[in-house]
Amino acid sequence: MDPACFEPATYTLCLLRVGERRLEVMKALRTFRPDLSLAEAKRLVDSAPSTIGEGIRGVDLHQVTGIFLHTGAVMRLTDEFYGRVSTFGPC
Repeated sequence: MDPACFEPATYTLCLLRVGERRLEVMKALRTFRPDLSLAEAKRLVDSAPSTIGEGIRGVDLHQVTGIFLHTGAVMRLTDEFYGRVSTFGPC
């Protein structure tokens, strides 16, 4: 068997829409990306749609979606290998 079949999938996470709770989205973004300053997080939120994470492992996926689900933001998750796209957030 090909060892590549057993490597964990990686994903790209994009912030599509912020909604009314901008501050909560910025806080969630800084939880997900602690390397960002407040100004950088604000810039990413204000410039939505924007890519906020690349190479996210499948193991971390549940944690990431949990961080953003309560904020009201609409997110797009793209499987980097297969190109499958999932969108989550309020309709």
